[in-house]
Amino acid sequence: MKKLLSFIALSFLLLSCSSDNDSGNNIDPIIGTWEGGVTTEEYTFLISITFNSEGTGIESYNFSTTDGSEQNSGSENFTWENTALNPDFNSLNQTYQLIFTGQEPEIIPFTFSADFQTAYSNDGEREFTKV
Repeated sequence: MKKLLSFIALSFLLLSCSSDNDSGNNIDPIIGTWEGGVTTEEYTFLISITFNSEGTGIESYNFSTTDGSEQNSGSENFTWENTALNPDFNSLNQTYQLIFTGQEPEIIPFTFSADFQTAYSNDGEREFTKV
């Protein structure tokens, strides 16, 4: 009986331990909603982008001039994919292809912060924060 209890206890311990495969990111770090924008003396441009896990997304934007003479807002659907053949979701550098309806594909390399809560485009023009 003592051997049986020891075997059961040992089996439980081995099965309950996490494996090396459980460490790190198992999903693409871009999945979720990101916000960014630019504010100058002349205008404000705000953007929100949602990347869904099935490769679709929506971009919403608001533009307004400081004097209120011009305002524009809207949204566009797109499809996206990580361009790596075997993506490493723990890597801070990822490259994505976005395709908006009726437009040419856009390739965007991003560098993520260590906590994957901020994404910077490699051209330095875009900075997004995960919400």
